[in-house]
This record gives sequence, C-alpha cells and structure tokens, in this order.
Amino acid sequence: MDMPLVFRPILKTRVWGGETLKCRPGVAPKEPVGESWELADHGADSTVVASGELAGKSLRDLFERDRYGLCGEAIDPANPDVFPLLLKLIDPCADLSVQVHPDDAYAGKKVVGELGKTEAWYVLEAQPGAKIYKGFKPGVTREILQQALKAGTVADTLNAFEASAGDVVYLPAGVVHALGAGVRIAEIQQNSDTTYRVFDWNRVGLDSKPRELHIDDALAVTDFSPAGENTMQPDRVDHPGCVREHFFKCEKFSFERLRGFAGGKVFLDTGGRRFHILTVAEGTAEISTPGGTVARGRWDLCLIPAGTGRYAVSASADAVILLFYR
Repeated sequence: MDMPLVFRPILKTRVWGGETLKCRPGVAPKEPVGESWELADHGADSTVVASGELAGKSLRDLFERDRYGLCGEAIDPANPDVFPLLLKLIDPCADLSVQVHPDDAYAGKKVVGELGKTEAWYVLEAQPGAKIYKGFKPGVTREILQQALKAGTVADTLNAFEASAGDVVYLPAGVVHALGAGVRIAEIQQNSDTTYRVFDWNRVGLDSKPRELHIDDALAVTDFSPAGENTMQPDRVDHPGCVREHFFKCEKFSFERLRGFAGGKVFLDTGGRRFHILTVAEGTAEISTPGGTVARGRWDLCLIPAGTGRYAVSASADAVILLFYR
C-alpha cells in the first residue's frame, strides 16, 4: 500500500457549533456543525476514501485488508484491532463543556474495548480574546472542585489563557480542559470518543434539555497536578528544503510542523514502519508517492500508508503542514 489517501470527512452536529465546517466535503446537516472528523474509524463512523483506485473503501476496510501495509508497527497495543488515531477539525461558536478524558485502563473498565483519550490541539485560527482552559489554578484540590460544582463556579478554578494561531496544546488523559468560543483547531487524538463532562456553562442541548454531566467518573480520573506550560515549544530539526519543528512525542503519537518551504521537493519517509498523517494548516501542497500524487489545500488531510517508504512534498512558500505519526 503506497498511494496517498484522501478521505471524505464526517460532519458532526454540536450545540456549540457553527457554519464554517459545512464547507468541508462531507454531507452537511442543517444543524450547527462543531466537528469534522477528517480521519476516523470509531464505532459506526469510518471515513471513506474520496478518490483514486480505493475510492469508496472505508478506513476500516483498509485496516482489515492490510493493517501492516497501512500502519506498519504503529498499532496501539491497547487495542490492536482498530486504526489507532482520529483527527478532527473543531469550530466552537460557544465555549465547549469543561471536560476530562480517562486513560486506557479506566475507559476499558467502563466499556470493553474502548480506549482512553490523550489528545493535542493545533490552533488554526483564534479570534481576539478567545480562550483555552487547561488544568486548574494553583492550589485547586478535589474538595475545592466539588465545592465549585455545587456553587456553579467551576470556571473560577480553571487555568485559562488567550489562544493564538499556531499554538500547540498537549492534553494527556486526566487533564481537565475546555476549548473557548472562537478557537478553531485541528485535534489529533487516540481512537476514542470517551468524554466526561464536568461543567457545561449551565446551558441546554439541541433538544432544549440540560446536557448530561459525568461528575463521578470525572472526579475518578482527574489529575489535580499543576497545569504546567500552556503551550508546547518546538525543537527545530535540520531538514533539507524546509523548517521542521518537533513539538513532542508521547506514547500515543508524535506531533511535528513543516514550514518555510524553499521551493522544490521535500522528502519524508515512513521507513515502512509507521503511517504519516499530513494536514495542511496554511497554503497548499502536492504530495507524491510511488503510487500517485494528490493536491491538498488549506485544512485538507492526506494519509500516507506505512508501506509507502520515501515520498515527496511540494508546498507553497506560505505553507504550514502538520505531521502526525505513532
């Protein structure tokens, strides 16, 4: 398997969503769209190849047909029978709920076969004053949070900062967080949809009823350690033809950024061991493998199978490309 793969996104309605993501090449509902699942195989949702000889095949089909050619060694041992990562675009027109995700052990106890959720955000756009909430203010304990839950003052316990385009925020399982209105992001995460809502700003859902909270589970998995750095700072890696920045590597995925393209081709390599997910945050790019070439524009994704090996990226001078792998 050595061709660049592009997929048709799955658009998700959310009470806090808007209209921007309805331009994605999926089936747009009438309701507000908060998430575009650009690459996913979770439950009933599996993105489908949009073009080429594999058009119409789902990510699940590809995984079941040749998981090693697709993923190489980059399969999650916590659940080796699913594609390990999920990538979303998120457009909040209102603050998302204050929430927390479990680790693999806790999630698997609650639902057999379910994974926990470690994730990271790349800020694509941020309106002036828009906020991200990550972790707690110093000194907040379980007891203080419980008091705030009763008083409806959870927001007062949270560490908050103003978001800027280009910010990278790492959110391991257990870190309480919320995405503020006006912060559009690309989110890379484990293949999971397990979320425990702590606080939802006292609003109602699309059905006009208060949305469910998950206080007991949330308290059971929340990490009350200091919030740490708000955003990640990259290490620059020498790479011919571009600036390559490495933000972090964790057990579940690695996160890099390519920019400053000098013209000509930039070569990358899966090594036959891991897939690459490329998302164009800015500009345009053309991605060529032994099996074909695809053009990608702003916010578009391309999956490079592990079996590809060496491949080429030609990008506009203003291009910013996000690179994710396991």
